[in-house]
Amino acid sequence: MVDIDPEKLRNIPGWENAPIHICMGADCRGLTFCCKPGYSLTFGFKCSRDEALKDLELSPEDFIKIKEEFSKENDWDSDIVCFGSISYCCMRKGGCSRRDPALLMRYPGKSREEFMK
Repeated sequence: MVDIDPEKLRNIPGWENAPIHICMGADCRGLTFCCKPGYSLTFGFKCSRDEALKDLELSPEDFIKIKEEFSKENDWDSDIVCFGSISYCCMRKGGCSRRDPALLMRYPGKSREEFMK
């Protein structure tokens, strides 16, 4: 594994050494759970999403296309979540009042730990 600051890692079910949020200084893997370009952000003053996309030579439009194709393939479209797809939800360990109900609807009968895998 690339030498990454341990303070920028966390363990979540199914993903050991997962990145923290990109808006909190994660490496580019943090884009996995990152919001949709073109919208004002709560942590916009310190978000490095656009910089990470530039480093990866990935346009915001291509990033959106990847997220939305994944969402369609995995039935992650949802009217409950902020950007219309669970693929744009961050993976806050403490939960999210919109993401968690959307995941429960998508994966009925599974615990939070199970669907976070």
